[in-house]
Amino acid sequence: MVNIFYDFETSSREVLGQILSYSFIVTDQKYDIKNELSGSIKLNRTQLPEVGAILTNKLSVTELQKNGDPEYIAAHKIYQFI
Repeated sequence: MVNIFYDFETSSREVLGQILSYSFIVTDQKYDIKNELSGSIKLNRTQLPEVGAILTNKLSVTELQKNGDPEYIAAHKIYQFI
């Protein structure tokens, strides 16, 4: 048996908020880490992150735009990982 833990940092608490960063960790029964995946996602052109979300997540909008993956690439990475 394995466990998968995950966390998303988003642009808003609302349902329509965009995922800005993600992390997945796979452990065995003893909670030893076996695999992990994390990354960031570029902001969608229609997305304006809430100030509170950026302050809470401590993410840089500039870094997201510069180094983040497009949503479809991130979705593919997550799909392949799972």
